[in-house]
Amino acid sequence: MIVLALVLFLLALTALTPPLIVLLGQFPGPLSVRVESFISEYDGTLISLGTLFLVSGLALLTTHLANTSASKREEYNRRIQAELKLAEFRQTWINDLRDNLADYMSHVGYTRDLQKNVDAEKIGKIAARVELLMNAQDPNLKPLRVAMTHMFRASISKDENSSDAMKELTQVGQDILKTEWDRLKTDLASIKDYEVH
Repeated sequence: MIVLALVLFLLALTALTPPLIVLLGQFPGPLSVRVESFISEYDGTLISLGTLFLVSGLALLTTHLANTSASKREEYNRRIQAELKLAEFRQTWINDLRDNLADYMSHVGYTRDLQKNVDAEKIGKIAARVELLMNAQDPNLKPLRVAMTHMFRASISKDENSSDAMKELTQVGQDILKTEWDRLKTDLASIKDYEVH
C-alpha cells in the first residue's frame, strides 16, 4: 500500500514537471529569481497542490495503519476462536470419558450385587469406548486398563472384593479427569494472555 502511494506520488511529480518547467521559462532572470517569482505568482495554487498531496498521503497512511490493525485483530480473533474450540473439544472429551467410566462402573459394579448375568457385549463396548477415548501414549492408560480389569474380574468372582476394585477404578478415573480438567483450565487461562501486537 505504501509502495503504491509512493509510485503514484512520483507519477504525479513526473506529470507536473513539464508544465512547471514551461511556467518557470516565462519569468525573466536567473533560476533562483524565476523560482521566487513563480512562487509569488502561484502561491495559492502551490498551497492547494501541497495540501492535496499532504491529505492524500495522510489518507493512504491512515488506510494502511487501519488495515494493519484490522489484520492483527483478525489474526488475534482466529487464534482465540481456535483455542476456544480446542477447549470445547477437550471438555466434550472429558465429559465422554467420565460418562463412559460411569457406565462401565455401573454395569460391572452392579452385576454381582443384582445376581444377574453379565452383559459381556455391553460391558465390552463400554470398555472399548473408554480405551478409544484414551491416548495410547498416555501414562494413565495402563493403570486404567488394570483397574477396569480388576473391577470386571471382581464382579464375576466370588473371591475378589468388588468394593476395592470400584474404589481403584474411581481413583484412577478421577486422576485422569483431574489432570485433563487442570489442562483445560490452563489452556483457557492462556487465552487471556494473547495480545495483539
